[in-house]
Amino acid sequence: MPMKLARTQKNILRTIALSVIVLPLLLAFQNCTPSQTFEGRTTSQMSPGNGNGDFYGGKPILYSHFAADSCRETGRDGKPLPNSQILAPKAGQYKLVRSDCADLNAIDLSPSSVQVTGNDVVYEGRSYALATIKDDFSVIAANCPAGRTLKPSASRVNLIPNAQNMLDTSTWWNHEGVLTSLSDTLAGLPAFTIRRNDPTRLDYWRRAHPDLTLAPNKTYAVSFLARAGTVGEMYFSTSQGSSVISAAVDIATGSTRVFEQQQITLISSEIRTIGSSRYYTLFISTAAALPQIPGAFGFGPNGLDAGSNDVSRVGDSVIISTPQLEDVASYCD
Repeated sequence: MPMKLARTQKNILRTIALSVIVLPLLLAFQNCTPSQTFEGRTTSQMSPGNGNGDFYGGKPILYSHFAADSCRETGRDGKPLPNSQILAPKAGQYKLVRSDCADLNAIDLSPSSVQVTGNDVVYEGRSYALATIKDDFSVIAANCPAGRTLKPSASRVNLIPNAQNMLDTSTWWNHEGVLTSLSDTLAGLPAFTIRRNDPTRLDYWRRAHPDLTLAPNKTYAVSFLARAGTVGEMYFSTSQGSSVISAAVDIATGSTRVFEQQQITLISSEIRTIGSSRYYTLFISTAAALPQIPGAFGFGPNGLDAGSNDVSRVGDSVIISTPQLEDVASYCD
């Protein structure tokens, strides 16, 4: 009996000792979180693109009015831009986003002031027809870089998926700390606000992006329509492993400041106007050794303080429409 008791006591002590060793290891494992990397898509770092835009049918619903006295500005397709436009982010909700050939900050309309007639709407006696979703280059497209010429009848291909719907969660992602929401229109195309919204996640690189992989030994055109939000610079970055380029574009002047470039290099940039909107193109080149791994290609607001120092603050925002990425060789000789 004493021998059994001693054996029992030894077993109990062995169990207690094992618990003392294993329990801290389990707790440490549970509390361990992966270190944040520049691009890793993890639940703690990423959230689907989302915001206050709730397109019914999954796409922006736009209604356009074309007056007899058409706008002087025409799209790349040769057609005049709409005189006025109404955006319907939700069923029964309407916003005036363009009037007298000029883009507007969205103006909420009373539902009772808008009459629905079939696929069209009537506002203040004007009929607005349901707009067909144009291709990404029907309004404007990048020029060729200096020293190259446009190929006749070149077919334009946007390598960015769903460029006219940045709330599409199948292709667009937000780093946590950035929120994308439906804003209004730029040059008649749906526009989105990208805003910093988390005081604990103000790292400069946080942005809205699809996952894209650039090819080596290529020249690309990165283009977008933009308008200043609460800040006046658009942050752009793309990276594949340690290969990266990051820059800020001054929306007022088009001047570009490069923060970092490794195996992806800025060649030149340009700014153009279409109506009341501005269109920006950055020409970038990739090195032969560019690693072929998934990369994140995106945009966000870049703030400046009173001393013109780069800073990230909650509420910093910019407005962007129809970002484009093209292989220059596909449309230029």
